[in-house]
Amino acid sequence: MSLNELVYDWNTIDPVLIHPQRHIGFDDETLRDGLQSPSVSEPAVEEKIELLHLMNALGIDTADIGLPGAGGNPGRRGRTLGPGKMGQGMG
Repeated sequence: MSLNELVYDWNTIDPVLIHPQRHIGFDDETLRDGLQSPSVSEPAVEEKIELLHLMNALGIDTADIGLPGAGGNPGRRGRTLGPGKMGQGMG
């Protein structure tokens, strides 16, 4: 078999853009609790607030910021980043 028979190249077709007839929402999970790799460092709360403002400016609908009811640091971060920080933006 040839490579062309095994792999379809989507770049060879002309795109047809159809405007959706409904809202398509975006939920960002960048700031959710739990580091996914030992080599990752958690940003400071101030940096997370800045990221939330940038997400809002991009039109992101919601952001998973963790569980405010959780104990310890995750709960404090969730309450710090929670409702009221984005004004009329993110829900």
